[in-house]
Formats: sequence, structure tokens, C-alpha cells
Amino acid sequence: MLLCQCSVADWSFYRFTCPGCGESIRKDAPARARRLLMLAGVEPVSWQVPLEALEPHAGEPITFDEVLEFALRLEQVGDPLTEPGGAAHQRRLVDRLTATEAHVVTLARRSR
Repeated sequence: MLLCQCSVADWSFYRFTCPGCGESIRKDAPARARRLLMLAGVEPVSWQVPLEALEPHAGEPITFDEVLEFALRLEQVGDPLTEPGGAAHQRRLVDRLTATEAHVVTLARRSR
């Protein structure tokens, strides 16, 4: 039995293996279920939802084709983090990207 307590309470769940069929079963774990499982001796595993997952998202979801097109465009313009020419060269490369692509590049820079 696995009890996962999430920083967003509604996302908590528990998982167990069905003794009849051997399948892994996942169920939501509201507060009452979490309390009962802990009283029964189940040690909870805590996990934090990344803050990005809690941000409001506007617009249509990104499609697989858009991700592929973005990857191909990045290959065409080169990596603005490693290309020669310093900051001016990097700015010219980023100027050739769409606003969304430039945002992704900015996020990639922050994560390094």
C-alpha cells in the first residue's frame, strides 16, 4: 500500500495491488481516507506539485507537431547559449524565434 500526500490536498492518492487480479489500483485519497490509512499504519509519502503546474494556462494546449516544429527550428538557428558572437549574436538568434519559442529559450537559460 502506498499513500501519496500531495501539497495540493485534492491530488493526494493511494495505490495498492488487487489481491484477486494482481493489478495496481489507484484511488483518490480525500482527508478522511488519508487519516484512516495512517491510523492503519501506512506511512505517507509527501510530494510537492511544481509551482508551474499551478499557474493559470491560457490558450490551446501545445500539440506534438508544434513541439517537433520548435525542435527543428532550434536546430536551424543554433543554440543561442553556445553560438559564438556573444550577447548581440544571441539576441539576433532569439529575434528570429516566435514569442513562444523565445520564452522557452529564456526558461532554458534560467534552468542551467
